[in-house]
Amino acid sequence: MSFHTLDLTQEQEIYIKSIINEMLKTKESEEQSAEDISKEVSEISDTVNQALTKIDKESDVKQEGENSNNVQLF
Repeated sequence: MSFHTLDLTQEQEIYIKSIINEMLKTKESEEQSAEDISKEVSEISDTVNQALTKIDKESDVKQEGENSNNVQLF
């Protein structure tokens, strides 16, 4: 971008450059945060899936144990 077409003073150019740099830093920070959030959500999802699988397996084992304890007289 060319500042000479705006007829700014040196101080004004420096000030605008600093604003733009801060905006770029903020944007990079926000993008990083979005990536971190996405990673955390994936990790949470994996943990929940593992927990549900474990619960299903324990439930199946419990049902098998209950079925084997039933005495059928006929």
